[in-house]
Formats: sequence, structure tokens, C-alpha cells
Amino acid sequence: MNSGITYLKALGIMLMVLGHSMCSIPYAIGFLSMFHMPLFFIASGYCFNAKYLADPLTFLKKRAKGLYVPFVKWTIVFVLLRPLFFATHIYDTTYGFLGEGATPYDWKDTLWTCWLAVSQMRGNDWLLGGYWFLNALFFGSIIAWITLRLSKKSEYALVASLVLLTVTHLTNFHIVFLNINTRAFAAAFLFIAGYAMKEKRMPVFPLWAVIAAIALTFVGIKYWPLAIDYTEYEGWQLFPHLLTAILCTWAFYSLFTRYAMPAAVQRFFSFVGQHTLSILTWHLLSFKVVSLVIILIYHLPIAQLGEFPVIAEYATQGWWLLYLLAGVGLPLAMTMFIDFCLKGRQSTR
Repeated sequence: MNSGITYLKALGIMLMVLGHSMCSIPYAIGFLSMFHMPLFFIASGYCFNAKYLADPLTFLKKRAKGLYVPFVKWTIVFVLLRPLFFATHIYDTTYGFLGEGATPYDWKDTLWTCWLAVSQMRGNDWLLGGYWFLNALFFGSIIAWITLRLSKKSEYALVASLVLLTVTHLTNFHIVFLNINTRAFAAAFLFIAGYAMKEKRMPVFPLWAVIAAIALTFVGIKYWPLAIDYTEYEGWQLFPHLLTAILCTWAFYSLFTRYAMPAAVQRFFSFVGQHTLSILTWHLLSFKVVSLVIILIYHLPIAQLGEFPVIAEYATQGWWLLYLLAGVGLPLAMTMFIDFCLKGRQSTR
């Protein structure tokens, strides 16, 4: 994989964790929310291999293995663990998002949630809140594949996907059972944009263009902010928001391409970029370790462990940095430990 794209994915996942940590740096959350999730759709499109246009079965198998299977597997695991999460106050009826009277799933709720995960890639547990991305990329990449196949050329596909996005945006198009919605078409547009940038060999930005793209992104915080994780959107902000996301993503890609980082930093970014799914899966649960430390230090009721995603009062006072370190570091440490155990087992055979 292109090292610049790997570094870009590493940046995106760390910014996602930063956003969930309730970082108190002025404008930081607003800035990263303008592009850090669209970045992944663009990067995925950039990595798309044109050979799959003639091999739909292999493409679908890869999408299913990389997106559908993890979604279903970890959704079922976390749903089954929900009684344990209640027993340990990771979920709580006083604090957090569940509200008064919330209880662990009974067997009917559990089966229904598992069915939604299998049939529609819906119903994931709140500790897997970022998994909406897997859903959007799965359906968005399929829409992108169809558009690219029919359009023949990437520039035609980009125009076609923009038209499709406009129509679905204006009509609030939504196939409920398949969970295909405006967000999926936005993901398809970004996916095709990433593919077109690679195919047309878009040159990296000079420094002045990087600065201009980042400045435009700050302007967008005020005039076209958007929560891209919604399934449908209102108003006109969607289109400048997506354009800003593309420009800002390419600006950071240009920085990674033009300027060499120290070797140790490169290794770190490479490792993070290769394990984004682990961080996506475990970062919210890893936050609970920091919340527990806060509870012990400040003598808070254990029920506050259920505050989601972090204990806001303390996160905004500087604890966001530890939440960030835990959200990135603990999943990576777990990944390294598992890899070490697997290598040890293989060496004994």
C-alpha cells in the first residue's frame, strides 16, 4: 500500500479518537470533524484496484471479509457482553446514554439485534459507535463499483455519482431493509473521488495550496459544518462539506508525501495505519480505563463509569489527552500482544 495513504489512515483514526475524547483545544473538534471520516472513504477509493471492475465476485468477497464480517462478528460479541457491561457499570441507567429504566437485552432483543447486524449491518452496540463507518463504506463501495463499471471512465463516474448523491439528498432516498441511504451515496462519491485522484495521477499540493485547503476547512467550520455519520442530511451544506473534505485530505496526503518524517514516527504511523479496525473496535471500551482512574482519584460514584464516551467534566479539563492515549495505545498494545502470542505458537510447532 502507498505509504502516504497508510499515514493518512493513521491520522484519520487518531483524529477520530481525539474527537471522541472531548478535546478542549479550541476549534480542534470542529476542524477534524470536517474531514477525518470522509478521509477513509477517499483513501479506500484510492486503494481500489481497477481489476475488480471485471471481477465482481472477488470484489464482493473482499468487501465482505474486510467490512461485513467484522461488523457482524463484533456486534454479536458486544451484544452478548451487554449483561457484563451492566454488571460492571460500563453501562449504567443513571449515567451515560441509556437513560432511566434501561436493562440488559432479553433474549428477544438480543436475537433481533443480531438479525439486524446480519441482514442489514445495523443495530451495533454503542461501544461500537464508530462502526457506522463499516456500514457506509460497505454499501458505498458497492454503489461506487456499479457506477464505475457502467461509466467506464472515472471522470464520468464522478459526475454520475454526484448526480446520484444530489437526487438521493433531495429526496431523502432510503432503502430501509438494505440500509442504503444518502450517507451511502456520499461515501460512494468520496470513494470514486479517491479512485479518480489516483487514476488521473493528481499532483500533490504545493505548500501554499496545503495552507489554502486547511484555511478553507476552518472557514467551513462556520458555514458548512456537517455530521457525516447521519444517514440523511438537510440543507445545502453537504456539497461544500464534501469538497472541503477532499481538499483537506489531499492537503495532508501532500504533506506526508513531500516531507519525510523521522523514521520512528514513520514506523508508528505505519503501524497505526495498518490497525485502524482494532482502534475503531476497542477505543471506546479503552476509554473506560481512564474513566476508572478518574473515579478512583476524585472519589466519584462507580456508576459514573457509564458516562459516554468519557466523563465530560474531567475530559475537558485535560484528561482528554489520556483518553486519546488510551484509545489509541491500548488497542495497539492488545494487537501487539496477540501477534506476539501467535508468533510464539507458530514457532513451537
